[in-house]
Amino acid sequence: MQQPHSPYVYFTVDCNIKPDSTKIPHFLELVDTVIEMKAHRETKNLMIGPKYGDKGTIEPDIFAIWFNPIFIEVQRNVYTKEVMQKKINLYEGYYDTGDWKVEPWQKPDKKILPSILIITPTRNVVKSTKLEIYQSPSIADL
Repeated sequence: MQQPHSPYVYFTVDCNIKPDSTKIPHFLELVDTVIEMKAHRETKNLMIGPKYGDKGTIEPDIFAIWFNPIFIEVQRNVYTKEVMQKKINLYEGYYDTGDWKVEPWQKPDKKILPSILIITPTRNVVKSTKLEIYQSPSIADL
């Protein structure tokens, strides 16, 4: 007979996450995504939850140079197409500002707009004429 087990999540003393936070599964999914990324290819400039301005601007879960610059959105829940399109519209607004051209990782001779990867169990109906958007259930399935 197999013994049941419960997974444990360990926290450092100075951790800002509450042990009963509902965001823990999301954070664990981010960790899994980064582990998968590093298993498949070298990852540079990795940032978890980078800030690109005040509330109402883009808030990617992950930024990295992985093949090319990429913003990653890890979506564990199913969202309406309106919610997802609103998120894409924020990325288009970031594109329009040109702020991405002065990021410290940019090469002086060739400016590259990061693509967007949405890690999601379901395919979202989103549209953009400015951005490269990919969707996949996981990095391994990409």
